[in-house]
Amino acid sequence: MPKLAPKTQHARREHILDAAEHCFIGKGFHHATMDDICREAQVSPGALYTYFVSKEALIIGLCGREKDRFGEELAKITEATDFLAALHCMAEQYCCNEPIEKVRLHVEIGAEAGRNALIGNTVRGIDKAVNEGLIELLERERDQGRIKPKLPIEIIVGAMGALGDGLFQRRSLDPHFDPKSIIPAMMTMIEALLAPVPLAGPDEKNRKA
Repeated sequence: MPKLAPKTQHARREHILDAAEHCFIGKGFHHATMDDICREAQVSPGALYTYFVSKEALIIGLCGREKDRFGEELAKITEATDFLAALHCMAEQYCCNEPIEKVRLHVEIGAEAGRNALIGNTVRGIDKAVNEGLIELLERERDQGRIKPKLPIEIIVGAMGALGDGLFQRRSLDPHFDPKSIIPAMMTMIEALLAPVPLAGPDEKNRKA
């Protein structure tokens, strides 16, 4: 059998991940079976196991996709002229606009990370990469004189993560919870910790000149 082109392999892998995500959302990680995923993806067990040898491997693949997605979102913030406004938009995207089914799956994966060492290592590795990306962004803003953080940046990033995790958890449990009403308060707290430096207006620029 001829070897598939990389583009075709990638498309099949993504198709299987989409099917796995659908099954995990519908039945939960433990109740969904590899046979369920084969049926959803309309592939043979042999084709499935070519790409993913276990449900854990599928979860790792889904986590990797989220890591790549976050990297893309972080790149947008890095390029933005107003990084706090861009951060606000990203918070709304993840905490408000994310389909509730995916939010619940994220929470379930987080719970499984506490029981399954392989998934736990993956989730912690992604958390580490996310934190490092945010730290790098805030260090750049500090070094360029745009913020004067009131605490070590690592602590601030940890607090940001805890706030985001809390919104995710509440939204997954309470169908009446409105995270969009909470995000402005969350951003006010983050802004207070980062202490943005006001942009110099025309009068101030003239005085300095």
